[in-house]
Amino acid sequence: MMNNVSCKQSENVIAYLQNELNPEETSRFECHLSGCSTCSKMFADSRLLMKQLKDVPTERPQTAIVDKVLNRIEAQPYQIQRRLGWVAAAAGILVAIIIGLVIISRQSTSSTLALDKALDWLAHNQETSGKWSVEKWGGNRQYETALSGLSIMALMGSEEKERAKYNLNIQKGIEYLLDQQSPEGRFGPMFNGALYNHGIATTCLLEVAALTKETKWDSSIKSALNYIRRTQTPSGGWGYLTLPNESPNTAASFWVLQALVWGKAMGFKDVTPTLENGFQWLARISDEQGRPGYRTKSDFPYGAETLSAMAAFCYTYGGAKYLPEPEKYQCLLRNIPQQALPIKDMNYYHLYFISYLEYPEISKWHEDMTKMLVRNQSNTNTLCGSWEANDQWGQVGGRIYSTALATLTLEANNRRSWLKDCLK
Repeated sequence: MMNNVSCKQSENVIAYLQNELNPEETSRFECHLSGCSTCSKMFADSRLLMKQLKDVPTERPQTAIVDKVLNRIEAQPYQIQRRLGWVAAAAGILVAIIIGLVIISRQSTSSTLALDKALDWLAHNQETSGKWSVEKWGGNRQYETALSGLSIMALMGSEEKERAKYNLNIQKGIEYLLDQQSPEGRFGPMFNGALYNHGIATTCLLEVAALTKETKWDSSIKSALNYIRRTQTPSGGWGYLTLPNESPNTAASFWVLQALVWGKAMGFKDVTPTLENGFQWLARISDEQGRPGYRTKSDFPYGAETLSAMAAFCYTYGGAKYLPEPEKYQCLLRNIPQQALPIKDMNYYHLYFISYLEYPEISKWHEDMTKMLVRNQSNTNTLCGSWEANDQWGQVGGRIYSTALATLTLEANNRRSWLKDCLK
């Protein structure tokens, strides 16, 4: 981040706040704003001052009152000067307090700006069909259904007063998802990783339905949940659909398990046996610390951290009640602070799941994680507001994957409470 004392762009701060810049100038200045500490501070100070000025009542003083004040000043110059001195001192203290608050909230301001840019990037790069083109942004097109679902979830996760800005994008995205549902109830094409598409799309539709209180998608959701029930293996997990005798794995199972949990919470029937079988399988492949393996106990081909974060997320948001061994859940939660990957190890999947877990022990980790995301957000041209897909799954999901998950991560503080409300 720049540490310059002055900046030529600072003259645009007031114009930006008063909506006097044209669309191109606005976009360019927003990209500049996130990387310039001088303009960010001036933006925060100016916005606060303008709000305070708007709140000041405008009342025309009566002439008689003005005359009395002037006469009193002439009669008691010393007392007035002394009082003015106290007023000046108090004003100085107030300014100092405001500056302190601005410094404290600078991180919040920068993360808010980063989130605004990310949402705008996702909205701008939605295709006319309602999908997000994964292949266009460096990923595998087979996962467009899943990543479109994540993008819709990100747009839905913005604050309620801002969400209206993206209503059309959300509506188009949902229509795209519904168009991708097969007669069997599956979202997306049939291939090895079909359950990633299906689990995420089902979860997305459940989230939207819960937040909007809409019932018009109930038949599609019921069909999707039935598909999950039919594809559960005899052992209780889920795996790659087109491979014969394929063992279930946790990566494919978590999204469909979460969809079942949320479907059950929203009143969809006949999912309880499937849920219980799924969590029994998960308990069997979890070690004494509660960490689930990939296919078997202590099987960690990509490390235990992300799988542990996914499991803790699933248990925290409704799944714990179905665990046959709740002590493993408690053990996992106790060990989560040690399971947080170093911030320098970029892993968008891990960042997303762990950001929704609340632990005092990792508050500093959350703070550093937010700073890292803000620092690594692109600020150039058509990439402005997005994140580079530079983790181990980036070649599969591309920039849509990294940006949708980074956005959902920055939204964690807003989304936690209403997600829990949906599961009551």
